[in-house]
Amino acid sequence: FFSEAEVEVLHELFIKLTSCLNNDNLVTKEEFQRILIKDNKRRSLSAERIFGLFDMRNDGAIDFGEFVHTLNIFHPNSSQRDKAIFAFRLYDTRQNGFIEPEEV
Repeated sequence: FFSEAEVEVLHELFIKLTSCLNNDNLVTKEEFQRILIKDNKRRSLSAERIFGLFDMRNDGAIDFGEFVHTLNIFHPNSSQRDKAIFAFRLYDTRQNGFIEPEEV
């Protein structure tokens, strides 16, 4: 959904973000938590869930491709279905196709 110019801007943003961290063009789960939470001693379940959706390869780090792919969900031209699937996956932490009371 992003235009070539938008991807270039996102790439510049991602490079700036990762250069403030380890300068390895990756964002680890710990770094992601630090970005989202001011109190570095606290861990956020929401941040962990969101990180898990960005980390599509489940390798513990977000690269630029995963970053752009996940941000596409929030693009105005993204379908309501894709947005609903993303929201569902955010809460279906057990990945069993159901949202159970313990997951909310």
